[in-house]
Amino acid sequence: MPTQYQISPDNVRGNNNNRLYSSIKLCEFEEVRERQSQRQFAQEENIPRTTLQYWLKRKEKIDASPALIDFFESPDGMAFLHRLVTAVHFEFTKVGVASIHNVSNFLKSCGLDPFVASSYATQRRISNKMDKELIRFGKSEHDRLATQMPPKAITLAEDETFHPEICLVAMEPVSNYILLEKYAENRKGKLGTHQLKMHLSAYRSR
Repeated sequence: MPTQYQISPDNVRGNNNNRLYSSIKLCEFEEVRERQSQRQFAQEENIPRTTLQYWLKRKEKIDASPALIDFFESPDGMAFLHRLVTAVHFEFTKVGVASIHNVSNFLKSCGLDPFVASSYATQRRISNKMDKELIRFGKSEHDRLATQMPPKAITLAEDETFHPEICLVAMEPVSNYILLEKYAENRKGKLGTHQLKMHLSAYRSR
């Protein structure tokens, strides 16, 4: 059964700078262009005619095969590219150890740069946004799961790292779950123990 990419109208409606929105409107225009002028379509859709013309010219200038252009410039193609870029960032740079440069080079090597902004600056913005979302998700899951955790005795491996500030780290070695990552003024064990106790107060552990 083919996958249906879910496109929320609330995310694209009325945003002329949104590529997904423009792809939807271009598809709609191409369906009626034999019987409706650009001016009529633009007026009905409340889009500046110059914006519609810009979208059409941008699509015509894409250096790729017509079949690829038809797919990647369609709403489903745009949704697929968004999912692909999100997955690449997550698996390459969050789960793995690749850099943003690797992501940029990957997109170019795949021949996707005509359809996806592949520059380092653009991909860095995407990466930073994902970092913020992961931190937000981690905090919400920590708060939710900590109250459901049954009492359990655990062993912790404590260490510190530098990049370049001192960062205190504590990990549960069986699950490899990092319970503490905290910047500190020094490496004293007393300070680390204090930070760890504060962090573990939400868990039902000892």
